[in-house]
Amino acid sequence: MAVRRADALSEALDRLYAGPFEGFLALRKELAVSLRAAGDAEASRQVAAAPKPTRTAWALDQIAHHKPELVEAMLGARDTAVSVQKKGDATAIREAIRESRARTTEVLHATRDVLVAGGFAVPVVQLRRMGETLAAASLEGSEARRLFAEGRLTRDLGQEDPFAGLEAGPVRPRREAAPVRDDAKSAASAAVAAAKEKAAHEAARKAAKERVDALEAEVREARVEARKQEMAAVRAQNEADRARRAVGELEARLESARGELRAMRA
Repeated sequence: MAVRRADALSEALDRLYAGPFEGFLALRKELAVSLRAAGDAEASRQVAAAPKPTRTAWALDQIAHHKPELVEAMLGARDTAVSVQKKGDATAIREAIRESRARTTEVLHATRDVLVAGGFAVPVVQLRRMGETLAAASLEGSEARRLFAEGRLTRDLGQEDPFAGLEAGPVRPRREAAPVRDDAKSAASAAVAAAKEKAAHEAARKAAKERVDALEAEVREARVEARKQEMAAVRAQNEADRARRAVGELEARLESARGELRAMRA
């Protein structure tokens, strides 16, 4: 049975996002050319325009494609935790949140293994990005969740832990703070805390700058590739036009020759 165009597009995107990170652009071009050759220009256009994922998004896509049971378990546990949270049973809430985080940790470990197997370093900032992206991609009904389940995430996402502070149950009233007895020690602690905060901010700024630089480089690369694709498409169209004209000329000559032959027989 012939494959429907929508199925051909979906299959091509699955192959693209399940493939190796370094070979993304080459595979995208190959798939786009193949679809155009098969007569599916719209699917070819969509594949050619498919954005290259960030390294974090690519690694998570690999889990969705090659270990979908981990993704299903994580999303199911997250939904259960949200549902239980509405019922107000503190014990059940704590257990559901622990289960949700355990399943999320499994996905994180599997994703880290994918990166390591691919020869990529996995610094702490990368793990943090993966955790934030997973938190955003687990929100029920969100576009990010749909893309994650399909293995087509393309960028890092930001989302705070939705269950932060809930494991311990209801929040207890604060006790009034005791008077500070050692001003010098307090000032020193404040200075240390400020220095740590400044260092953390600088590290975050540097990481953000690196992400922007990497994305800008990928955009430039994608634009160059898109231009090449457009030029190749124009050349192919011109060649096709020339071929059609040649066929028309040959057919005209053939008809003329047949007329001469008929005249000779008369």
